Amino acid sequence: MHSHQPVGNFDHVIEETYSKAYRPFLGMLEAHPAIRVGLHYSGFLLEWIENHHPEFFASLRSLSPAQREDLLTAVSEVLADALELERTRQGGLSEGKLGGRFAVHNRFGQPCPDPDCADTLARVSFESYEMAYCPTCQTGGKKLADRRLSRLLK
Repeated sequence: MHSHQPVGNFDHVIEETYSKAYRPFLGMLEAHPAIRVGLHYSGFLLEWIENHHPEFFASLRSLSPAQREDLLTAVSEVLADALELERTRQGGLSEGKLGGRFAVHNRFGQPCPDPDCADTLARVSFESYEMAYCPTCQTGGKKLADRRLSRLLK
C-alpha cells in the first residue's frame, strides 16, 4: 500500500486524510493480523506523521527486540532481492516489468505463493482498482465482495 502527499501540502489536507484514511487503515490491519500487506509512505508524509502523530508508530515500538530483528532481516532480504532484480532488468524505466516482481499482485487464479497454502489467489475489484489476495492467508477464508457496484446498492 503506497501513501503519498505532495511536498508542502496543506496541514489540514494531510490531517483530514490521516484521520479518514491512514489511521483507520492501520487500525483495520491491527484488528486483522492475518491480512498481510506492505505499507509505504513517501518521505514527506512519513516525516509529517512523525511530527504530528508519533503515536502512529506505537505498534512498531511494541515489538520485542527479536521481532524487530526479524522485521529488519525481512526488509533487508526484500531490498536485496529487489536490487538484484533491478540490476538484471532489461529495458527502460517506463517498461512495464514491475508486475513480475510481486508474489500476489496481478496473479489472481494462480496458486498462493505460500508453500503451506493450497488455495488459489482471488481478486477483488474496487471503484478504480483491483487487487489479488489469498482468501486463506489474508482474510481467514473469506472471499471479499466486489466493491465496484457497492455505491449503487446503497
